Amino acid sequence: MKYRLSFIGIISLIAIILVSLVMFFSPNLFDFSHHKFRFPQIDTIGHFTSFFLLTWFVHSLLKISLGRTIITLMLYGALTEFGQHFLVYRQGDITDYIADVFGILFFALLKFLYTLVKKKMTKSSTIKQINIQ
Repeated sequence: MKYRLSFIGIISLIAIILVSLVMFFSPNLFDFSHHKFRFPQIDTIGHFTSFFLLTWFVHSLLKISLGRTIITLMLYGALTEFGQHFLVYRQGDITDYIADVFGILFFALLKFLYTLVKKKMTKSSTIKQINIQ
């Protein structure tokens, strides 16, 4: 079952990357500028959320260690922002990169806290089992 979940995770990640590339290289296809909804922080929230989810996918579904995932995705975020300087319709922004890093580190913090709680719960249940016997 683990192999099937990992395979589905890899296929999902490939699909997300392909859709992102299509959206990235064809900005006129997804032009939402005519909508009345204006929220200036939506770009930053999008960067934070997308890198949080990307970290979760890479670490959980592809079974890559958390340390390597953090370093790799921080480098990936920096390279994408740097690469945007060479595109006519995009521009790199340091605040976008900071949002990327915060998204990555927020996942790492949640994973760390989850691991601590899980260890504490396991330890307390083991102690209760010893006391009962």
